[in-house]
Amino acid sequence: MILQRTESSKPKPKFINDPENCVREALEGVCCLNPDVRLLKKSNVLLLKNIDQQKVAVLCGGGSGHEPAHAGFVLNGMLSGAICGGVFASPSYKDVFEAIQACKTEKGILLVIKNYTGDVLNFELAANIARSRGIKIATLRVADDIALEKKQNARAIAGTVVIYKILGAAAASGMDLQKLVALGQSLDQSIYTLGISLSACALPGSPTMFQMNFDEMELGMGIHGEKGKERMKLLPADKVAALLIQHLVEKIKSDRVVLALNNLGGTTDIELMILMRAALRELYARKIKVVRVINGKFMSSLDMHGISITLLDLGAHHVDAQEDILKWLDLEVPGNKHFHVSKSNYEEAIVDFKSEEEKEDSPSFVEQQHSPAAIRFKEILQILFESLIPKEAYLNSVDAEVGDGDTGFGVSRSSKTVLAHLKYLPLDDDVPGSLKIMAELISDSFGGSSGPLYGFLLVNVSEALPKQKLCQLAPAHWAIAFKQGVDALKDLVHVQVGDRTMIDALDPAAHAAMDFLKSKQTPEEALEKIVKAAREGADKAKLLVARRGRSAYLGDRVIGLADPGCELAYLWLSALKNALFTISTKSTEENFIIF
Repeated sequence: MILQRTESSKPKPKFINDPENCVREALEGVCCLNPDVRLLKKSNVLLLKNIDQQKVAVLCGGGSGHEPAHAGFVLNGMLSGAICGGVFASPSYKDVFEAIQACKTEKGILLVIKNYTGDVLNFELAANIARSRGIKIATLRVADDIALEKKQNARAIAGTVVIYKILGAAAASGMDLQKLVALGQSLDQSIYTLGISLSACALPGSPTMFQMNFDEMELGMGIHGEKGKERMKLLPADKVAALLIQHLVEKIKSDRVVLALNNLGGTTDIELMILMRAALRELYARKIKVVRVINGKFMSSLDMHGISITLLDLGAHHVDAQEDILKWLDLEVPGNKHFHVSKSNYEEAIVDFKSEEEKEDSPSFVEQQHSPAAIRFKEILQILFESLIPKEAYLNSVDAEVGDGDTGFGVSRSSKTVLAHLKYLPLDDDVPGSLKIMAELISDSFGGSSGPLYGFLLVNVSEALPKQKLCQLAPAHWAIAFKQGVDALKDLVHVQVGDRTMIDALDPAAHAAMDFLKSKQTPEEALEKIVKAAREGADKAKLLVARRGRSAYLGDRVIGLADPGCELAYLWLSALKNALFTISTKSTEENFIIF
């Protein structure tokens, strides 16, 4: 497999000055936030200001672009110093040696080296020079990535941070250099990491390194964009976590692990939480005890949209060593903002917070035996909501122009929820009650403000309908109820036509519905005019400055753009019209609902 390089010559926008200086400026920023560190003048080496001479100093480093590793972990009880190369480039042996000289202690130095050719050459050369000058130093190579089959070729990724968190705490507790090396080697032989990514990253001042299709993911991609085990079709989060865990558990030999979920840079917190839940569930299903959990961004790949999962096989260590490892993991490091260790609360995490009263008030769903008329009414609703689901992308794009870009998600989600419950609606005997159930379903599933607003509209439509059987409801009943529902909604949110909200489409449509009562229009003609009025109202709203809602934040920048509330109102009214027309052509019953 060959990763396709992007043909675009345009750099991806980033908040930087000169790409050549970004590492130095970033390290200066770290120093501004951490009063306990210092930056060497002639090299990108970050060190603790006060290094305990009676403790082993732990150093690590490598190419930059993996922040917060490693500079963000120069803390008392973790790293004594970090040697930072250019973005994705190993530091020179001179910089490594300068760091060694600057933090040498009576107890020696442990140099943690990530298993990349450049890092190994430069760090080992610096270590050899240090030994020749009488500096007590030992090296530890870390190779935790299982994307490559052979251990000697394995890359060092997020497991490196887990290892030097333990080693830093052990060194702070007074462990000597020889024992630290032995502990480090043991950890390296029992820790395994595998990553997965949805996109490449972009170096400062450069375009995205390569392109991936929207529906693809790369299993085992390296933190510098190196190719992984395979490229495959995008999977849901649960299956992604299961896939990674499946590969990782093949390596472990016990049923006790430390789990670390790492953000490669561009993954949102909500994705991380979903993946953490999925990973824990997968491990518990395999009867593997997760003793500690680490979650966050600690070894990134700039802005790569991906994650890695690390398993430390705790059971591979002696019982006493296990307790020590947990003690060092748990040791609080002052100033640490990126590496959070906790106990798993998976078994007790899912709680039903509903009170008994709330449970009793919730609608009870029993499948109904519907009459032919109710079946056709249900078919109308089915056509209506099914036709809204494909509008997800369009509504999201409209909303993204003026809001938060999620209207389509809400429409799709609530439509699917209603569709799943149609068979439970008491359409024959209790149309108002059916509408109220739909109102609750939409309010709960839509999200944001539109869901409750449409729920409120439906409730008021239901209350305006006469309490009659389905077959007794006439078009006039629906027209009046629709108008009263829209009026109630206007009163609730204190908006009028011209404020650039859904009311700009709904109110003209409601007036068109009432015109039906005063004219000799057929129901078909009335529906056409209702939908036309909604469309014209939505188009007029495009020319307005919003006075309410999210769009009001944008002032005159919204002029010319579609309003998502208006577009949604038009779309569902149009879908309702089409559904009614479709079903009416099939109906041979007189006085069937509207026709």
